[in-house]
Amino acid sequence: MPDIDELCDEWVLESLIPSITQDMLCEHPVLEIAAGPYTIINGKEVVNFASVNYLRFVGHDKLLESCSFALEKYDVGSCGPRGFYGTIGKHQYLYNFEWCVFGLSF
Repeated sequence: MPDIDELCDEWVLESLIPSITQDMLCEHPVLEIAAGPYTIINGKEVVNFASVNYLRFVGHDKLLESCSFALEKYDVGSCGPRGFYGTIGKHQYLYNFEWCVFGLSF
């Protein structure tokens, strides 16, 4: 029986996937406008079946303005603890609301 060194010397690495050929290469499509019911890809207007913009909020000026204002005022995060972000107006409002309604103090 061959020893481990002989087996390692004989071993040849084989790829698990085929080599990329010229036939497999293609240019990626270029999305030219914001997602909506219709979009332009590579200069051609097409129906966008992948869109969830059925309310047409994407690119709506008032919504963009409101979102920008909220992000600048409150910042963004995955949670909202006072100890991490500091006390902001919404924290104080909820604290007062809980105290008045539930008689709780945190």
